[in-house]
Amino acid sequence: MAPNPADSHTLCGAWLEQLTGDDLDQLRAFAEHRLQRLGLPSATGHDLVSKALNSVIKGLTTSQEGRRPRPDDVVDKEVFLNFLRGAVCSTVEAFSRRREHRHQHQPIEPWDGFNGQSLREIEAPSCPDRDMELIDLKKGTLQSPPEAGAGTAATHHRPVGRDLLLG
Repeated sequence: MAPNPADSHTLCGAWLEQLTGDDLDQLRAFAEHRLQRLGLPSATGHDLVSKALNSVIKGLTTSQEGRRPRPDDVVDKEVFLNFLRGAVCSTVEAFSRRREHRHQHQPIEPWDGFNGQSLREIEAPSCPDRDMELIDLKKGTLQSPPEAGAGTAATHHRPVGRDLLLG
């Protein structure tokens, strides 16, 4: 059975006093893991655990600020540690939203406009059903352009499809 709200503040203070070094190390490791998952340096894990604990203490001493446990959060030590992990998680999330931690897109190389070349317009491909060269290719009747020096009347058939394979 959960204690009443007045007793939950007293129990929360008692659980805070009973935290061991191992408990704090587990909370620090949890914070570091969360930081790494967010792509942030894990060295600030200890500081964020301290900030989360201060928020819980502030919640016990003031009515307007801090994090206050519900009566179900102080039933036993394991449940209380889960409450603290939630406080640490919230602190890490708030830390990750700070402006200096937001991902900023950086170009890999400075943009110099295609190495000084001017931009060219890229043409959209034509419809293959209207492209006579593709139609001739499908039919196998694509003709090569006239040889240099030869008259325009000379046409040569390029090997297409099966003829190309048979050579």
